[in-house]
Amino acid sequence: MELISKKSILIIAPSLIAESLSLKLTSLDQNLDINFNNGTGDKTPDLVIWNVLNFQSEDLIRLELLKLRERYDESKFLIILSGELVYEANTTPSLNAEGFLLNPSAEKVLESIDTILNGGRVFDIEK
Repeated sequence: MELISKKSILIIAPSLIAESLSLKLTSLDQNLDINFNNGTGDKTPDLVIWNVLNFQSEDLIRLELLKLRERYDESKFLIILSGELVYEANTTPSLNAEGFLLNPSAEKVLESIDTILNGGRVFDIEK
């Protein structure tokens, strides 16, 4: 019998959002090891989910993402844009992340986790 290791997820979000997302995800998939803002101790998470409220400045997000990538250099990143997408350009934000989702359901986040951890990318920012 082969042991399946849990997927290590770090959620960076306001505490109520992080707790709510964690509860929804673990109710759908018990094979997730989810931690919140303060990190996972010595262990590098497989995936960092960063919830950005009201995306307005790509430059500010890019700078913060660079800092997160330095800290979690072996992790993959899923950025969840919550609220209204206030972005004037006609192109998709060019940030170095494996996924972007705009106001996703818990099921969509779970599907995206699997896709990203299996080497894929996810981009769904349609209004």
